[in-house]
Formats: sequence, structure tokens, C-alpha cells
Amino acid sequence: MPLSDHQEHVTRALEVLTVGLIPFVEGELRAVYQTSWTEQIRSNLREQRYQTPSSQNAIHWDALALLTVMWDHWNTVFRRKLSPLERSLVGELRDFRNRWAHRGNFDFDDTYRTLDSVSRLLKAVESDEVHVLQSQKRELLEELFGDEVNANTQRQLSARERWKVITVNSFCGMLLVCTLFWMWGPKAWPFGVVISFGMGYLTFKSLTVDPPVVGIRECPRCRKIIYSLTCPYCEKTVVGTRTPRPDEKRQDPHLPLSNPDEDVA
Repeated sequence: MPLSDHQEHVTRALEVLTVGLIPFVEGELRAVYQTSWTEQIRSNLREQRYQTPSSQNAIHWDALALLTVMWDHWNTVFRRKLSPLERSLVGELRDFRNRWAHRGNFDFDDTYRTLDSVSRLLKAVESDEVHVLQSQKRELLEELFGDEVNANTQRQLSARERWKVITVNSFCGMLLVCTLFWMWGPKAWPFGVVISFGMGYLTFKSLTVDPPVVGIRECPRCRKIIYSLTCPYCEKTVVGTRTPRPDEKRQDPHLPLSNPDEDVA
């Protein structure tokens, strides 16, 4: 799976985490600090983007702000309802969020770990967004094993097709040989041998030809993304020629190409 897909999964998970934690975090802060809860957390949210001038009790929450407030006010506020396990999840998700913000690489293990930690934390705060993470985790697993399942299915279908080719060619070859012997008797031996070798060669060629690849993929030669069975870019390339630059004049195809390293008089 491409790294961009992993980044997309992490982005979605952090968005769901934000939506799921806001009611819990604000509710717990109000329960402890009462009406002064925004003043209590201002020091944790130093950046201006978190503050709304029009309303003192409004906070522009994101995943980092929520996790930071939970971590800094754990002993005073959040340990009343959450266990040390959830505190470790908060610290872990802060690290994952910082890596995501700096465009760090996420492989499958890191991505699934992020989704699972988000799911566990939302489940601990009894958020309704847990089912979204469950669906996303299944989607990630399907993407991981999808290619393997498709490859296994393709191998099974290929094996069936191979047996079909062998069966049909063998039957046709035996039918022709038997017909020749029935018509000509022992004189048909040379033709029978020729037909046997011919059908064997056709069967061999049919089984050794690579099946065409369809779908979006990368051309192994020019490394461009293609959709058709053959690469349209490679077909346009003629051996012994090169693609002219936009500032070059088109030359007569019957004349030799000029050397690009030579100085133009």
C-alpha cells in the first residue's frame, strides 16, 4: 500500500478522534473548573489559532490541543474517570500526531496501531465515534490483504485455464491422430507424429505466455502510469530516436538527429 494511503488513514483517524473527544474533554473540564475552565487551559493552548475572540468559552479544538490538555491536566481532571492505560494512549497518540504533522512515514503497523489506539481511547470515553474507527480498521485490513487475495485467486484461475488448455489440446490432438489412422492405417504414422509435436508445441506456447495485466499500473520500462494493455508511451518511442525538447524544431525523419552536445553556429 502506498504511503499516501497510510497518511490518509491517519488523517481520518485524527479527525474522528477530535470529534469524539471534544464532548468528553469539555464536560470533564467544566465539572472540575466550573466556569473558569477556559482560563485554566489557556496556558496549554498558547497558539492564537485555538482561541476565538468573539467568545471566551469557545476553543478551536484539534487532536493536538485535546491530547495536550488531557496530558497536562490528567491528575487534576481526567484521572477521575480514566485509567493509566488511557494515559499511555494519550501520550502515544501525541507522538503519532506529531509524526503525522511533520509528514513522517507510516507503514501498515504504525497506521493500524494509530487507528487501534484512537479506537481504544474513544471507547474508554464512551464516544459514539468508535464504530467509525472499527469500520476504518476493517478497511485497512482489507486493503492489506486485498492484493494477496487477488493474487491467490488469479493463480487459481490461471491453474484452471492451464488444465483447460492441456485437456482441449490433448483431446483435439488425439482425435486428429485417431482419424488419420482410421482413414489411412499405418501410413498415417508420420502425420501422427507431426500432429503430436505440433499440438505439444501449441500447448507449451499457450502455457508460457504471460497473461495480460489490466487496470491502473506502472509501466516497467518508462515508469509512467498506464491504463491499457500496452503502454502508449513506449509504442511512440522509436529505437534510435529521442524525444525533441519543446524549444527544438522538428527535424526531417529521414535525416540523422543532431548531436545535442554540439554548439549551434
